[in-house]
Order: sequence, then C-alpha cells, then structure tokens
Amino acid sequence: MKHIYLFSLLFLLSLNGIKAANIFSNPGFESGQDWWGSQVTDGSATVDYNSSDAHSGNYSAHFNVLTPGDNNWNIQLNTPSNWAAEKGAKYIISFYAKADKDVSIHLAAQDGPPFYNYRTGSNYTLNSDWKLIEMVYTSDAEGEGALRFNIFVGASAANYYFDDFNLEIIPEVELGTPVPPTQGAYYTDLYRNMFKEMGKSETAIDNKVEAAFQQLFYGSSTSEALYFETGSDMAYIDAISSKDIRSEGMSYGMMIAVQLDKKEEFDKLWKFAKTYMQHKTGPRAGYFAWQVDASTFEILDPNSASDGEEYFATALFFAAHRWGNGEGIFNYEAEAQQLLSDMINLETRNGGVVNQLTNMFNKTNKQVVFVPEGGNADFTDPSYHLPAFYKLWSLWASTDNQFWADAADSSKLFLLKAMHPNTGLVTDYMTFDGQPYTVSWNSNAGNFAYDSWRVISNIAMDAHWFGNSWHSAQVDKLLTFFNSYGSNYNALYHQDGTPTENTHAASGLYAMNGAGTLASNNAIAWDFVDKLYNQAVPTGEYRYYDGLLHILALLHASGKFKIWKPETVTSNVNALSSTVKLMIYPNPSPSGKINLSSDIVQEGSFEIRDISGRTLHSGIMENGKAEVSVTTLKEGIYFVNIKDAKNIFTEKVIIK
Repeated sequence: MKHIYLFSLLFLLSLNGIKAANIFSNPGFESGQDWWGSQVTDGSATVDYNSSDAHSGNYSAHFNVLTPGDNNWNIQLNTPSNWAAEKGAKYIISFYAKADKDVSIHLAAQDGPPFYNYRTGSNYTLNSDWKLIEMVYTSDAEGEGALRFNIFVGASAANYYFDDFNLEIIPEVELGTPVPPTQGAYYTDLYRNMFKEMGKSETAIDNKVEAAFQQLFYGSSTSEALYFETGSDMAYIDAISSKDIRSEGMSYGMMIAVQLDKKEEFDKLWKFAKTYMQHKTGPRAGYFAWQVDASTFEILDPNSASDGEEYFATALFFAAHRWGNGEGIFNYEAEAQQLLSDMINLETRNGGVVNQLTNMFNKTNKQVVFVPEGGNADFTDPSYHLPAFYKLWSLWASTDNQFWADAADSSKLFLLKAMHPNTGLVTDYMTFDGQPYTVSWNSNAGNFAYDSWRVISNIAMDAHWFGNSWHSAQVDKLLTFFNSYGSNYNALYHQDGTPTENTHAASGLYAMNGAGTLASNNAIAWDFVDKLYNQAVPTGEYRYYDGLLHILALLHASGKFKIWKPETVTSNVNALSSTVKLMIYPNPSPSGKINLSSDIVQEGSFEIRDISGRTLHSGIMENGKAEVSVTTLKEGIYFVNIKDAKNIFTEKVIIK
C-alpha cells in the first residue's frame, strides 16, 4: 500500500477563503443542455434538461427510458468534455440521482475520441430518494476531451433524474504522523474526526455518513436496505443472505440510530427486540435469542450471542442520556440496568446453572463468554471484548460497579495476550488466557476471520474514549501487517499471518481497519482512512455484515460515535440554587486531604481518577459527606465522581 497523499481541495483552499473550483460547466442544468450530451444507440428514451424536479436550483436532467437497450451503455448521459485532463491527477466526481423505481445505473470513466475505451466504473442502485453518487479515478489521459465520465442508464425502463454534478482534482498532500491524544474524549468531550484531519470538509463528511444511513435503512429493499418496518411501531435489521434477524444486527442498528439521533428508528428496533427476541420467562429470562426467522419472527435458536446484549445495554444508556426516559420498555435506563444485572447474575437468580445456562461473563476471570450455555461458555470471542463499554458501565450501573471496572481491565489484558506478537492478529475464538480455540462446527474458529475484524475497532474505541497508552503499539502492529499485503489484502489469515485458502477481500475488514486508525501512531494510517472514506456502501446479497461494519466505522472515524453521558452539574457551588450537587474543599488542595459534600448524593460512592481514567481512590459517601486522603497523589489535575442510584456528578480537583 503506497503512502497516503490525499485530500480535499475544499479543505486546502478554505485556509485562504477560496472555494474549490468545479471543473464541470453548467453542473446543475440551470442553462439547460449546454455542454451536456446523450446517446441512444439501442432501445428508446427521451431526455429533458429542464426538468423542474430538481435536487437544488430550478432544473435537473430527466431521462425517460421507454425501452431498455441490449446493454446498459446503449443509453447514456454524457458529462461535459470541455476541460483538459491532467495525467496522473486524481479526480473525484459526485452528483445526485434518483429514479421512480428501484433501478441500477453505471458510472464509467472512459477515454475520449477516437476509441472511447472503457477504463473503470461502478454500479449504483437508485430509488425515489435523491442519492449522492461519488467515484474517485486517477487519470491516464491528458488534454481536452481526453477523459470522459458517462452514466449508463440503458438497463431498465424508468424515469431517471440527475442534478448537482461536481468534478474536482484531489491534490496530493503528504500528511504527518497521526498522534492519538493521551486524554480520552470521556474527559475532554473532544472527538477526533480522521476524515477532517485528512482534509475532507465537514459538509462532505456529514453527507457521506447520512448517505450511508439512508442507503442501509431506506435504500432499495432488494439490494441496499437492511432496515425493514413491520406494522406501525416495529422494525428489524435483516441479515439478508441467511434470511434471519440477529441480536448483533438489531443492537448495531440501535447504536447507529442513537448516534445519529434517529429516535423513531431506535424505538421501533427496540420494540421488535423486546417483542420477538427477548426471553420473558424461564431460566433464560432477560437474555435475547440471537437468531429469529426474518419471515415468521419465530425464534430459530434460543441461545444468546453476548455481543448483542453488550450493544443493547450501551445503546440504551446512550438513549436515556440523549433523549430522556419514557414509559414501560422505553424507560431506557431501567432496561439497561436490568440487562446488566441479568448478564452477570443469571446463575444467582436461577439458583445455579440450570439447563446449562450461565452468566454472560465468567465471574472468575471477569471476561465475556462466547455463548452463555454449556461448553460455549468455556471460551471467549475476542471481538466481544469491549473495555470502553465496561468502563462506562462501571460508572453508570446501579450495582456491580467494581465488577465492571475489573472487567474493563481484564479485557484489556486479555487483548494484549491474545494478539500475535508479530502480526497483531487474534483468532475468532480463544481461551480466556488468549490462546486459539478450535471447534468442530466452525473451521475458522482458530483463524483470523470474520469476527476478528472488529477487534481493532474495539481497541481504538477504548483509546479514543479513555486515552491512548498501550493501544497504539497493538493497532499499528495490525495495520503494518495488512499494509505489507498491499491495498487489497485478504479477509482471512492464520494467526501467524499466512493466508488461508480463502483469498477474497472484504469491505467490512477495510472498514474496521479504517476505524482502528483512531489509535494509530503511524503515517500508514492515512491509507486506511482513505480506503474507508472512498469505499462504496456495500450492496447485494451479502451487504448485512459488511454494511453494518461500514457505517459503524464511518461513525467512529468521523467523530460521530460518541459517549452520551447523563446530565451532570460540575460547579463546586451552584450560584443559582442553594442545593449543592458536589462541593470539593479545599480546591486547589495541597497534598493531604480533601472533603466531598453533596446535598443530593447522601448515600452513594465516590471515585478519584487521573486524566487517563485510572481509578486511584474509591469509597463511600455517608450522609452526603466523605473525607479522602490524597497524600499519595502527585501534583496535577484529577476528577472526582460521586453517584447514587439516580445521580452522578463530576468535578475537577487540583492537587498542588
């Protein structure tokens, strides 16, 4: 993979207040057909360059394909050619398109006359909503009219609309080494945007993320969408190729919805999960079936996949903090708290292991299990290890806080052990001490395979939210390994880095590596960011897993995958009220002791953390007070959290 050089002309020129130039003349058809052309060599179609159905402005181009051609290229929209191509230049073409039914178009890069050789292109699916289409192409041609971009619409009879074309050169700019912050976003509320650091504009980034959401949730039902509504108040994420619905996809869908402020979609997904997937009675009560039928909604496998519950719980906490709690199942906070309790107290509730059902976390080593049932609870899945989530649970859970804090530490230690010393690769299933674990029913269990793709993103999320320490070395080990195989590396490997017999590539892995760059301290990271930014949203029969990982990675890398915290008051004395939330005195404090006081948290707990998030002191609040020795703390800034079942308050304290 060559070193990165990319990025938006908008970003570079905005430094001087200059807007990037659009190479195309008449890009929005406001002057009718000027500079545009069309071809109909087979089939039949009419063309109107003054259609009032515009994406912006007054007009768009409208193709009414009456009879399809024998080939899609038989009917074309030809973009303006009155510009001179530069050999070796990297161009990005973008435009908006829609159709009156689900159809496919093809965007092609071609030589100019006399031969019009086809160079490359991509298919895009349209429906009745305007969709942003983008393609990047490096020119081999030089001179006016030597490079053409044409749109093939001859495959299906339909009404096609096009508007707001843009063509720009992406300048080559060498970027420096990325530097992950040592203090995480939980403490600073600053979220890195790798795309912006790479030079992309805020508008382009926002459009890309929203376009991915619209395609995966509301795109073509046959080739794009994963989200489907049933009735008026429920929806599900369809795994498409396997014709089932999984707790993984449902919980991912809810996380995507809460991060993008899509409350309606969140509530519909949650109601479906509660209605059709959660066990209501018996020894499994509280757990979710990992798989139900996509047609009948009947449970196909009653067992649970632990990552689903992990994402459900965290998405529910975020929903409570972002939108507030409702009634019944929409009391998000109560649902999250109950789910956390069920995950580690099921055996206690059942009076032991009943029907081979176990807790979702092994209480001894404090690690998540693969499946909480029988022998499947005797090993783990590295991609289920989410230390950033556990850290939040340790702060927000109403009980078992120390367990969740220990689980975060245990997961980080596990990941360090599990990653190969040279390649950084893990295997899909592993023992609790980080050794590959094989099973008869999954030939990839002992390989770096589909589940393993997600590990790099989990590590980067922990670094991004709670501060980078060990994370960069491990992430860069992985990125260096993939970089050694070039830009189109395989999806599966043996842990030592030798390829398996399966040599296909996968956009889901490309996406996760792009998200992993949040913790990278190596300049090769920009290649992986660029690949994520420029890859198309997955379509087709196998779009489920790749598509979800793609949009999750976009959210991470764009700084939109955020911690949604409970509302807190952090002033020592609230001047607008006589009620003291949290007072620390003396503050600043010489090394010795500090006193904590609260009129709200009467019986609760406190923790003192350093800026990297490490807990240094903890104890109990009694009658709203605590006295804490800080003689062992060095000079610096620390954070004090106090909480009870309903409240959490945070305050900064300075030790002098």
